[in-house]
Amino acid sequence: MLMKLVYKFPILIISLLFCFQTINAQERDDSLHAFKVYVKDSNGIRIDIPENEHVSFKTTGLVAFKHKCFFLGLESQTKLTGYDDLYIQINDTVELVPECFRLMRLREKKGNREMTCWSASLAGARDSSKDCIPSIIYPIDDTNFRISLKGLPPGHYAIMYQIGIRILVEFYDFDL
Repeated sequence: MLMKLVYKFPILIISLLFCFQTINAQERDDSLHAFKVYVKDSNGIRIDIPENEHVSFKTTGLVAFKHKCFFLGLESQTKLTGYDDLYIQINDTVELVPECFRLMRLREKKGNREMTCWSASLAGARDSSKDCIPSIIYPIDDTNFRISLKGLPPGHYAIMYQIGIRILVEFYDFDL
C-alpha cells in the first residue's frame, strides 16, 4: 500500500499543480470576442446571444479534484424556444479550432446553475465531463459553424471553449 502511494505521489503533485494553475482568459479588447454565439430567426436574421460575465470558478477536492463553473441565478437571460440550430462565429481563427467547443448542460444547485469543466485524480486529469453533451459542429464557412439543438430536453445550457483543462473564459448560456 505504501509503495503504491510513493509511486503515485509525483502524479498527485502534478495534478495539484494543474488544479491550482490560474486559468485566465486570453488578453483581448472587451469589444472583441474570440468567438460569438448566435441564432437565426425564421427570416434568417441573426440574433446574437450575449456573453455571461457573471461566472465564477471553484476547484474542489483533496485527492480527486473537480473544477466547477458557476452561473449566477437559476435562469439565463437568453431563452431559445423554437430554434433548431445554434451558431458559433470564430473571430480568432488563428488560436481557436471548432472541435474544442463544448455544449454543456448546467445543473441547478443552491440558487445557481453549475457544471463541471474537468476533473483530476491520482490517475491523471480528464477534460471530459458528464455535463458535456456530445454534439457535432457542422461547418458553414471558414468562420461560422452550426450545432443542432434538435432533441435536447428543456433545461439550462452553455457554450464554452476548452482544450484539455485549459478554458477560454467566454461563456454563452441559454435556456431551452
